Amino acid sequence: GILMELTQAGWESMIQFEMGYDIVQVTVIPYEGTTVYPQVPPNVPIVANMFRLPDASEQHLCAPEERYIKIISQGLRTYGALESYIESTILNSGWIPNAKREDYQKFPIAKVNDDDSEPTLMALSEYTWEEYQQLHLEKPSFVFGNRVYQFPHGHPDNLDERNNPQVANVWKWMTLNILGRDCSTWKFWNTLYDPDLPPVASPEELTTLHQEWAEHHLGQFLLKCHVPELPQVIGRLKQNESTTSCDTTTTTEATLVDNPSPENCVEKEGK
Repeated sequence: GILMELTQAGWESMIQFEMGYDIVQVTVIPYEGTTVYPQVPPNVPIVANMFRLPDASEQHLCAPEERYIKIISQGLRTYGALESYIESTILNSGWIPNAKREDYQKFPIAKVNDDDSEPTLMALSEYTWEEYQQLHLEKPSFVFGNRVYQFPHGHPDNLDERNNPQVANVWKWMTLNILGRDCSTWKFWNTLYDPDLPPVASPEELTTLHQEWAEHHLGQFLLKCHVPELPQVIGRLKQNESTTSCDTTTTTEATLVDNPSPENCVEKEGK
């Protein structure tokens, strides 16, 4: 594997992202010929922190995503890990194929009235930033691009970590990172990353593809964690109401990357 040295801010960010894991200390031993840091001698034990799934979570394990396998394998190669290990342990583990764009999960658009059999985004209300904040106070809300999403029945009834740790942890993560905040596409991009998507270095470079990708992954995240209800699209932020340049209504389309460079993957992997 890769041993990473983090700043205090980076460590705190990682703890926030890896909610639900136990942090345990382990002893690792660098092997010869693989380290890119000459100041780290081989065969000298180093005490490191490791994120480990609690025993109760073992029953919920499923195959990793293809996106994750690509990031890990490309990062390992860049840092000189043994190819035999990558082939036998990482690439031979099996994975869930990446979803095609046409198969991305989308949250439903809320009905304006009971007779609305095919609700459309343009039929929904527009909100100022202050109105969006008020909506969030009433029921948990978040934003992708200029779309406003809301959980129609508010917070889940049971957030007891002992009885439902998965729902409790996913809700804690959303509260800290996306609920009531500005466009969440940039947050998802920096948290998950996908080497098959065009790399972007700022919110201004995000496209509708990145927004759809982020919405899909949030939906998959909620389903895997058995969150009892999914959010709905309830409206749009008025133009120029976003506090970051994450409004993809005026951005160009983008296409999937056929051969992503390892450098892009490594940069994002060291989260």
